[in-house]
Amino acid sequence: MRFSYFYFVFSLFPYLLSCTGGTKARISQPFVSDIANWPQQFEANFSKISTFEGSARLSIESPEFSGHISVKTYWISPDTFFIQAEGPLGLDIGKMYIGESRFIIYNQFENRFLSGSIDDEFLGKFLQTDIYLKDLREAILGRPLSYSIPLTLTDRNHGIFRKRIGSMDYRYVVNPATGLLESWEKLQNDRIRILEEFKNYRQIDHVYFPFLIQITLPAEQQRISVFYKEIILNNPIDSKIYTIEIGPKVKQLNLN
Repeated sequence: MRFSYFYFVFSLFPYLLSCTGGTKARISQPFVSDIANWPQQFEANFSKISTFEGSARLSIESPEFSGHISVKTYWISPDTFFIQAEGPLGLDIGKMYIGESRFIIYNQFENRFLSGSIDDEFLGKFLQTDIYLKDLREAILGRPLSYSIPLTLTDRNHGIFRKRIGSMDYRYVVNPATGLLESWEKLQNDRIRILEEFKNYRQIDHVYFPFLIQITLPAEQQRISVFYKEIILNNPIDSKIYTIEIGPKVKQLNLN
């Protein structure tokens, strides 16, 4: 079973957090004045982030499992990304590093360590879902999956941008009133394979960021939701925070 031991740790502590609070301000003006400029403005907005620290509730819904965990997320541009899962009273229960090409997962309870390629067809997926770790990383950072420019504005009135790569059609829906991305869809033969939604935007130090992000796989009946409680941008992050210390008796599985 994929990630069976790590999944066991995550499922031990369903822990519900509020998604309110944090240093943020409500949107006071449109993100863009001309919706045609949204792709460039989106990149400019994200480029303002050099470090990211967030506290959130991560919800998992699937036929196999439904529950919540408390997580802390850290990102340092360009490719240092770290998730720490916590139980009640701040108890560490698991850590995950997702780099540019590899991942590391440490199960603190069972003292197990797993590393491999983020492109691994089986182990490169998150817990018992079909969502890849690299996609989870992008979602947690408030970005659409497989994002790349240029995009074509096909419906100005409804804020729809499109891009086609091979047999896949990618659709971006931008709210014409606010200029903010509301959803991203990956379609094949007009059928939605992946839906990503962005809600509850706030401004943090002049950066627009969604405090609720959801990835849904309709056919698999799977959804991951990230409800942010607090987000801190562009503060120095001590490397000790995202360092995974491995004990001498750790059980290791390294997949090259």
